[in-house]
Amino acid sequence: MKHKIIVEYFKALSQTEQKQVVRSLLKHLTSTETSIFSSRQNHVTKTGLTCPSCNSKSIVGYGKYKDARNLSST
Repeated sequence: MKHKIIVEYFKALSQTEQKQVVRSLLKHLTSTETSIFSSRQNHVTKTGLTCPSCNSKSIVGYGKYKDARNLSST
């Protein structure tokens, strides 16, 4: 379906039906995000990946989180 068709269909629904659709979409998105995060964490755990900088298992993609540094070693 095209985006415009979906929007027009949504607009034609009653307010109650619109709320039900939004709840369903949010539930789907939340479960998808949770499963992606779980998959990533499982991969990190199984492979033993750690941050090369601080050896943390709480890895943030693309480097250091907001350029944070370990201040305890200074």
